[in-house]
Amino acid sequence: MSAVKREDERVTPLELFFDLVFVLALTQCTTLIAHTPTWGGMLKGLLALGVLWWSWGGYAWLTSVVDPEEGAVRLVIFGAMAAFLIVALCVPKAFGSLGLEFAIGYAFVRYGQIALFILASRDDPDLRHSVIGLALSTAVGVGLLVAASFADGLAQGGLWALAVALDLSGPLIIDSSGWRLMPEHFAERHGLIIIIALGESIVALGAGANVGFDAGVAGAAVLGTALAAGMWWVYFDIVAIVATRRLAAATPGKEQNEMARDSYSYIHLPMVAGILVANGKAARRMSASARRWRLSVWTWRQRKATSPRR
Repeated sequence: MSAVKREDERVTPLELFFDLVFVLALTQCTTLIAHTPTWGGMLKGLLALGVLWWSWGGYAWLTSVVDPEEGAVRLVIFGAMAAFLIVALCVPKAFGSLGLEFAIGYAFVRYGQIALFILASRDDPDLRHSVIGLALSTAVGVGLLVAASFADGLAQGGLWALAVALDLSGPLIIDSSGWRLMPEHFAERHGLIIIIALGESIVALGAGANVGFDAGVAGAAVLGTALAAGMWWVYFDIVAIVATRRLAAATPGKEQNEMARDSYSYIHLPMVAGILVANGKAARRMSASARRWRLSVWTWRQRKATSPRR
């Protein structure tokens, strides 16, 4: 089995197909936040997002090195998609009865990526060195999630937080000069994820209003669309253009890799998290408004049915 190095910047259909699984993962995180309207629920949703984000981000780095459409690589990516789907399905109960299944699925997702990186680094000692560091930190992170599945309360939350912190700090410790990058491809992958997150905000508004419709729901839908459009405008008309140009102009190697790490892998995480938290709150408020509408309609019908006829 071999991996063919990437030669062009174009995002492939298989990468877009892979991102569809991440759509479900974002939806599940939004659902977790919306259905548990407490600080603890929001924290759980954000911790799950942190783990899922790093899983997706690993494949964004991977497919900037290898061509996902070539040879058996696509089969490994299909397998990773299946594992990622299982992980996403486990999110609502990842802090409960499905914690171990979540951790095992996560391990398959991450080590599929690492296996392909190892194949791609056969003739690249610097890349191989960075991949080995990634494999070690991933093993510790998976172990923490497995341990968290047998814990509860503060101990479980602490183990999850430690696993996410390890994922976040790993790239700061691992030698960044060994990674390889297609800058425009890498920037486009992250731009597509912002579109997905904004699209999820529209889905959340629709899901929240699925029990009825009134002027409040209509107003919230218009305002929600305006907010999503504003975020789209700011990102794609300003942020994406400037960031892509700077990344492409950076010196390949350590400088470019660290810029990609900081500007995309790190900074895009709170951006997506902010959109998801807003999604969860919007879904709850839309649902509450729709329930009020349904109650008012029911009350009106009851009064009409019991009022004396003339």
